[in-house]
Amino acid sequence: MKNIPDDYFDSWSKSRVNLSNYFADPQGGSLAFIASYDPDALAVNINGSMAEIVPYHDYSGNTTLVFYAANDKRQTASNVVSLEIVPGSEWGNAMAKSGEEPNSAADTALILMWDGEAGAIPGGWASISGVGSTMNGRYLYASNTYVEAGGGATTHTHTYTAANSGSGAAYAVLSAAGSTYASSAHTHEVSVTTTSANNLPPYYNLTLIKYTGAGGYPTTLPAGVIAFFNDTVPSGWTQYAAADNLLIRAAAAPNGASSAGGTHSHPVNYTLNRSVTGAIAPSGTSTSNTLLLSHTHTNSTDTATNETTSVPPYKTLILGKLNADAALPTGLIGMFNSTPEGYWITVSGVGEAMYQKFIMGSDAYGNTKGAPTHNHADMTGMKSTAAAGTATSTKKGTGAANYLHTHTAVSITGFSSGDHTPLYSGVILAYYTSAAPVIDVTINASDCDFGTQSPRAENASATTCFPLTVTIGTNTNVKTNLAVNGTTLAG
Repeated sequence: MKNIPDDYFDSWSKSRVNLSNYFADPQGGSLAFIASYDPDALAVNINGSMAEIVPYHDYSGNTTLVFYAANDKRQTASNVVSLEIVPGSEWGNAMAKSGEEPNSAADTALILMWDGEAGAIPGGWASISGVGSTMNGRYLYASNTYVEAGGGATTHTHTYTAANSGSGAAYAVLSAAGSTYASSAHTHEVSVTTTSANNLPPYYNLTLIKYTGAGGYPTTLPAGVIAFFNDTVPSGWTQYAAADNLLIRAAAAPNGASSAGGTHSHPVNYTLNRSVTGAIAPSGTSTSNTLLLSHTHTNSTDTATNETTSVPPYKTLILGKLNADAALPTGLIGMFNSTPEGYWITVSGVGEAMYQKFIMGSDAYGNTKGAPTHNHADMTGMKSTAAAGTATSTKKGTGAANYLHTHTAVSITGFSSGDHTPLYSGVILAYYTSAAPVIDVTINASDCDFGTQSPRAENASATTCFPLTVTIGTNTNVKTNLAVNGTTLAG
C-alpha cells in the first residue's frame, strides 16, 4: 500500500483521488471504501474507488482525512491525509454536499458512435464530428491523450537519391553524298518529377457523439449507440459488421465507406536535358570532330513507382450497436476526452493494448497490422523517347539532320521513405468494469468513539481498536479490525 500524499488547495477547488492507486487487496479481491473527516470542513463523495474531496467555501485551516478500505477476507487498512485549506472563490455548500458540478468541455465525458441522422441523436448526447468540426474526416487513433487535430496528412510524396540517363548514340549525315557517321556514346543530366499520392486507407464513417450529462457517463445507454468491444458483443447488442475490415473515421455524415486505398504508386516523369557530351568524328580523328547535337528526351510511356501498401498501424476491435435502451455493460470500450477514473480501465495508455493504434472494425479482436511508413523500389531499365535535331559541323560549317535515337537504361534510385499517416484524432480508450458489490461498513462508535472525527488510538500500535461490522451481500456480519497508518490486521 502507498501513502496518499498530503494536499493543499483553496476552498473553490476540488481534489479527486483514485483510492485503488493506494490500496491493494493481498488476495486480489475488490475493496470497499469509507472516509472519516470533519463535516464542518469538507465533504467526501466516494463512488467505487474514486473519492472526491470538496472543501466548504467558508472553511480554512488544517484538517485530517482518513480513508479506510475493507475486503471480503475480513482485512482492512487505513490511510491518513493531512489537508490545508485556504480561502478561495465562492463554491457553495449545497453544491459541494450534493456532489454535483457544472458540465463543461473540459469535463471527462464518454464518447460513442452513431450511424443515424444528426437530428435523431438521443438527448444528453451531442455530435462532435459535425460539419466544420476538427474531427470531421479524421481517422480514430487510440492514444494516451485526447487531441482532436492529432496529426497526419492528406497526401505524401518522395524524394530520390540519383537519376541516370544511361548512354545513347546517334548517326549524323554530314555531307551532300549522304555519308553517315556514328557518334560517340553520350549521357544526359536527368530531371525527375514525382506525383503525390493520397493517404486514404479503407474507412467506414461514423458520427462521434459525446455524453453531455453530469458524471461523464450514463448508467443507461440509448438505443442505437455504437461502441467497441474486445469480445463477443453482449446480449442486446448486434455486431456491427458493416465496418469489418475498415478503419473507423469520424464524420458529419455516417455510413459512407470506401474499401479502396491501402495500396498506391506514384506517377513519375523525367526529362533527359539538352546538355550532352560527345562528338561525331567523320575522319576518325579528333581534328575533324563535329560537336554532338544538344537534344532532350522524355519518358516514352507513362511510368510509375511500384505499388506498395500504405495502411497505418492498426488493431481490430469489435463494433456493437445497441438494440434498445439498456444499462452500460461490462466490457464496453468507450472513447474519452480525458483519462476516466472509477470503473474505467484505460487500454490506450503507454504500453497498453491499443496504444498508438488506428482502429479497424472486425468480428474478432486483436489483429494487428500496418506500418507508419513505406518505401518504393528503384526504377531501372526505362526507355526514353527518341530525339532528333540539327548539328553544326565545325569542319565544313554545314548543317545536317541527326538520326533518331533513344536511351534504354534510364534509372531513378534511392527513393526516400514516405509517411502515409492519414489525418487522425487521438482518443483515449477505456474498458468499463462492473461496479464492485456494495459492502456496507458500520463503525461501532461506542467502542472507539469514532463518529465522523479522526479515530483515536488506544495505544501506540493501535492493534485492538476500531472493530467493524461488515455486511457482505447476504447480510452476513463479519467482525474485523481496522489497520492504522497502513498496517493491515486480520480480524
